[in-house]
Amino acid sequence: MKRLNELQPGATGIISVVNATQHIAQQLMVMGLLPGVHLEVVGVAPFGDPMTIRVKGRSVSLRRADASLVELE
Repeated sequence: MKRLNELQPGATGIISVVNATQHIAQQLMVMGLLPGVHLEVVGVAPFGDPMTIRVKGRSVSLRRADASLVELE
């Protein structure tokens, strides 16, 4: 099982679980990061943070620390 923060630009995955505190999990869910959702890594900033992903047709940027809480199938 991989974590979102381990993916490189162009890689895709399906969210399996979000292992975060209730507050952070809620913020990620508002962004569309829900179990069963397909995503694609669009890009990563020059120093590695933040990363941009495409979820449900929208581009979302998030910190690698938050991306490490998202496990993929």
